[in-house]
Amino acid sequence: MYGFVNYALELLVIKSFGEQTWEVIKKNAEVQMEGQFLVRQIYDDELTYNLIAAAVEVLILTTIRPRNPCQYNTGAVWQNIFRILSRFGLRQDSPGPWCYS
Repeated sequence: MYGFVNYALELLVIKSFGEQTWEVIKKNAEVQMEGQFLVRQIYDDELTYNLIAAAVEVLILTTIRPRNPCQYNTGAVWQNIFRILSRFGLRQDSPGPWCYS
């Protein structure tokens, strides 16, 4: 899976819940890496699934918000991701080069 999915999750967690919460999620998902995910790098799908599962588990246990925390700010995060991708010549309404192999 392309790194922009992992990067979006990382931004969502850090901006909404803090760096320490992101580190707990990475630890629970058994992800051992420093720094941020690279948007255009391909990562193993299992890594992404493990991150999402760990995020849901950690955030549901630590949040007091009435909704699922992974859905709470997703729209704003995706807007930011598309804004970042547009710097590389990708438009928000374009599926992007990752659709063409």
